[in-house]
Amino acid sequence: MRTEDDQVQALKKWWDENGVSTVLSVIVAIAAVLGWRGWQSAQEAKAEAAAFSYQAMQTAVAAAAQAPDDDIKIAEAMHAADTIKQEFAKTGYAQFAALAKAKQAVLDEDYASAETELRWVIDKTQSAQLREIARLRLARVLLSAGNTDGALAALNQGAETGGTSGDIFAAQKAELAGDIHIARGEYQLAVEQYERAGKITGDGPTRLPLVAMKLGYAKSQI
Repeated sequence: MRTEDDQVQALKKWWDENGVSTVLSVIVAIAAVLGWRGWQSAQEAKAEAAAFSYQAMQTAVAAAAQAPDDDIKIAEAMHAADTIKQEFAKTGYAQFAALAKAKQAVLDEDYASAETELRWVIDKTQSAQLREIARLRLARVLLSAGNTDGALAALNQGAETGGTSGDIFAAQKAELAGDIHIARGEYQLAVEQYERAGKITGDGPTRLPLVAMKLGYAKSQI
């Protein structure tokens, strides 16, 4: 079963392999209709620049991850992400840049900034999967900030890809809902959500040891 991070990496890999060609195919189609050859060339150059900037950002983010106490490397990574968001805001690259900024903000315990970045992704992305991942992360951020009402609202909004047996998003949403209910002292509701998370995986909570531990704790509080 693929984790949320696996889903993000898969989406990033797709953009690495197809991002430029996808953007260029749209540009060529428009140019063919309108006959704007000069415009087409400029947009092709911009698409290639976006891909280059994205690769540079990935390198900077990886370097920062290897040196979490190096403020200079972190600043360089965030500057690279900011550049992509500002100069290539309409591309998928910008959305991954925003996710990188949100992740760093969480590490810095700057939950307000993380919330801003994640809401930006939710608003801008055309990918249902990426939107659902951003909503999950937003719910976790709001929970960490103590905003349980907001966390539940984020978790319950949209749900383009949840609900089927074995679906990673549905299982994670149920587990996170349980965590939120624990924080609210709503232990019976937490039990129901943890049990649901286990059932979605097809073999009950025993497939998810951490969920089983949370379930046991919630039951002990009733």
